[in-house]
Amino acid sequence: MSHQYRPLVDSLQHITEWKDSSVASKAEQLRVAVCRGSFVLSLAVLSKVLALALPLSKSFQDSCLEIWEAAEKLYGDLIPLPRNISRQINRSIDPKENGILPIDGVENFFGERYSVVPRQIASTPQ
Repeated sequence: MSHQYRPLVDSLQHITEWKDSSVASKAEQLRVAVCRGSFVLSLAVLSKVLALALPLSKSFQDSCLEIWEAAEKLYGDLIPLPRNISRQINRSIDPKENGILPIDGVENFFGERYSVVPRQIASTPQ
């Protein structure tokens, strides 16, 4: 794969010899960055990923696939619509509007307002 970078590196090396110091400096920085192992490795990985994505890209460009149909299907899958869209009959779907108290809240509510006296079960004669 390094043979593919050779023309780029040679061109950048040639630009570093120009009289314009700003352009020459930027070309040298770019040449050093391109010659780093991390850049070469990143480019190799990107090449493999894009090679895998090419068939997917071609299938999306197929004339049978309509973008609006795909978008509507995606919208329907990601955003579930309420059970009854036109009119709510019994209760709201939002749990905050239902007024449902958790069990702990109910126990605290009744415990504060009523004194609960435990009933004693009478023993049955045997």
